[in-house]
Amino acid sequence: TFTPSADMSSGLHSLTAKATDAAGNTSVATNPFILTIDTTAPTAPTINIPEGVNGINATEALSGGGAPIVVTIPSNARVGDVVTTVITKPNGQGAVTISTTLTAADLPPAQGGTAVGNGPFTVTQLIDTADLTALNVEGAWSTSTTITDVAGNISSPVSGSFTLDTVAPTLTLNSVVDDVTLVTGNLTSGDTTNDQYRDWE
Repeated sequence: TFTPSADMSSGLHSLTAKATDAAGNTSVATNPFILTIDTTAPTAPTINIPEGVNGINATEALSGGGAPIVVTIPSNARVGDVVTTVITKPNGQGAVTISTTLTAADLPPAQGGTAVGNGPFTVTQLIDTADLTALNVEGAWSTSTTITDVAGNISSPVSGSFTLDTVAPTLTLNSVVDDVTLVTGNLTSGDTTNDQYRDWE
């Protein structure tokens, strides 16, 4: 076992070894062992929860398989990096984790991919309908998204939130008021009136 006397610098390294016996004979060098040192974490992504602006309602929770989280990939992400989003339910009632491995199709050539265009380049993660509707967990949900590169460096987390509200409001029509003579006052369902501009409460 050989341990370097100082930390190896970031970048590409070619490692070889030789052996010398007691008589002073030295072997030929081994074939190079190519190693990249990477201690730099990716830049944090940005996220958008399109349906979360005014809260996710029952229709949105059930449509399209769930609610999308659109993750904008930073310019130093590479193929093989993993986008991880942890979605936490209200009041600590559990969490859901979604992981997406970046492929060549997700990234432009400058980042090792094959995607065309000027960006921004995104991936979409889906909060599954089953997770949104299980146990009817209404209220404020939170999200935390990171990118982990192939060397294991993790970006700073970026947070998001949305409110799940799948319960429709309850409306009661209490009364209709007739204020046109000769007959005035509160009306009940089924009454007849000459008041074309009734006040509803």
